[in-house]
Parts: sequence; structure tokens; C-alpha cells
Amino acid sequence: MDELLSPPLWIDTTTAVTNLAENLQRFNKIAIDTESNSLHAYKEQVCLIQFSIPEVDYLVDPLKIKDLTCLSPIFGSENIEKIFHASEYDIICLKRDYGYKFNKIFDTMIASRVLGTREIGLNNLLKMEFGVELDKRYQKANWGKRPLPGEYLSYARMDTHYLIQLRDILRERLIQVNLLDLAMEEFARMTRVEPSTPETADKEIWRVKGARDLNGRQLAILLELLRWRDGVAKRTNRPPFKIISSDQLVQIALCESINLNSLKEDHRLSKLQIERYGKDLILAFNTGKSARPIKYLQNERMNRATRERVDRLKIFRKNAASRMKVESDIILPREVLYDLAVAPPKDWDAFIERMKLYPWRLDHFGKEIFTAILT
Repeated sequence: MDELLSPPLWIDTTTAVTNLAENLQRFNKIAIDTESNSLHAYKEQVCLIQFSIPEVDYLVDPLKIKDLTCLSPIFGSENIEKIFHASEYDIICLKRDYGYKFNKIFDTMIASRVLGTREIGLNNLLKMEFGVELDKRYQKANWGKRPLPGEYLSYARMDTHYLIQLRDILRERLIQVNLLDLAMEEFARMTRVEPSTPETADKEIWRVKGARDLNGRQLAILLELLRWRDGVAKRTNRPPFKIISSDQLVQIALCESINLNSLKEDHRLSKLQIERYGKDLILAFNTGKSARPIKYLQNERMNRATRERVDRLKIFRKNAASRMKVESDIILPREVLYDLAVAPPKDWDAFIERMKLYPWRLDHFGKEIFTAILT
């Protein structure tokens, strides 16, 4: 795949990354990607940052370099365009770990979606545009291991190597169909995404599929099981789902009682899981069973008027998306839709103020959106 390319440059010292930051500021377009260890650690972190400029690919090791402040001016620059594919997760991770601020990005996945492309994976786009096929074997690799095998490095550099060329192709197509401004609104929206605060088990419980079907006693058991699992995950530095799945915990919470045999036979825990966790899991179950039943957390329900606004906006969005042959959230992002429905602007001037971050949408769909809100 990359046999004809010069090897990527590995950056793992403060001096090297400082020199890199100075060099990158000479360019007006830089391709960027990150790799994290979310599938392999209790608390994920950025484990690799890839940069590409014409002719050179860089791999920065943030596990070795403790201070990456020198890269901050690049991410925040309004003169350097940062090119990502599927930027949201990368931006969230970089903000979370380093506090970077972002300006002026180009997202090749978003650009493809605005153009109505259905196959928007980077592999599909590179194959279609350049005849290059990525090796998907390393998508779930443990990027926190060191040293990284050579094949990992080859995979990582390919995520950014063609992005500048891909950006140029997609930008020209957006211009041709008069959709560059819409794409730029979405790029700007991505710069504003923020990391979420880690949830405690008390809040996580309401996100577990099936939890809202449990009674108070069963919810108390599930909560204790989640607390137990979180403790094990933190202690062993593993993702909670790798200890035992949430689906299994819900099924256990439905039981009147459990023992080592039932865990193996009814809930399909492996022999190793039972050896490691069986007794403690039973203790957590019994602790939850004897605890005070949990009152069902009733979400703040939308009133009828709000629900009707949501429905009208969704109908508008679906129809507009059908006309443009794009996915509906390209017309109106979900968070914008619900923001307008839950707290509707009182008049046209207030609506314009609310839509100031979305001038293309205001110009093309403003009257339809406003009518849907107030009808």
C-alpha cells in the first residue's frame, strides 16, 4: 500500500515536536488524524497524532512527549486549514486531553455528506478517488502499546497522507454545486463540539439499554452491578464493557437470586470471568437487592406544543433532504432542531439571531424553518 512512499517521520521528543510545530506553521493546509486507546483502557487518551503536508507524513507520540503546548497555535490558527476525516471525535479527544481550541477546519467526511455521497468511509473515498485501499485490520488496534509495530505506523500515516488531495477534489465539487458555504457551516460547527463529562454509575444507569424496563428493586441491583464493574475496570485499566457487558448485567438484575452455577449456565459468563469476578459480582447483586429500591427517573417530558414543533421540523427536514438528496441532519442538525423546538424564538428577529451561526441555512430554509416552528 505504501511501499513507494518515504517512511513517516516519528516524533517523540520535545525538541522534535517544537521544530515540527514551527515547520507546520509555514503551510496553509495540514492533514491531521489521531489514534486513541478507547477499546483498551479504562480512561482513553490520545496515543498518536498524525500530520501530513505535501511529501511528508509525521507521527507524533503524545505518550512520550508530555507537553504538546507548542501545537496549540496550529489548531487555533485562522490561517492554517486543518483537514480531518470525521473530525468530531478527533476534536473532542484533543480538547479533552490538551485543551486545544479549533478554528478553520475542513472535514472530508462532512464534505462528502453535503455532496450526497453515500459511501463516506475514508477507505471508500480513497479507493474511489485514488485507487488506494486501506488495511482495516488495525482500526481496533491498541495504540497505547509501545513500541508500535511497523505495520501500525504504515496504517496510521495512510489516514492523513491523501487528505490534502482529497480535500482539493471535494472543495472543487462543493463550489461547482454551490454548497461550499453549507459545508463550511458544518466545519465551523465541529470546531464548537466539546468533550462530555464522564458519567457516574448513578447517571450511566439511565443510558443502559433495558434499564427503564426494570422495577425499583431491579434498578437498585443494576446500579450496584454498574458500580462494581466500574471499580474493576478502573482498577485493571480496562474498558467496562470488557469486564462484562451491560446486557448481561441487566439480565442478572432481573433475577431473584444468583449463584456461581447460574452465572455460568444462565448468563453465559466464561469460566475465567467467574473465576475472576463471580464472588464479587454475587456480593454486588446481594448488596443491591437489599438496598432501597430506586425510583424511576422520569425524564422531563416535552409538552404537546414542543412535540408538535419537533414533528413539524422533522417533516420539513426530511422533505428538504429528499430534494437535495442528502441525509436529513445536513439540512438541520439534531441539536439545532431540538433547540428551536424546545425554546422557540418569539419573532423573526429573534429567529435570525438564533440562526446567526447558520447563515446558509437561514438564507435557503429560514422561512420554512420559522413557519414550522410557529405554525
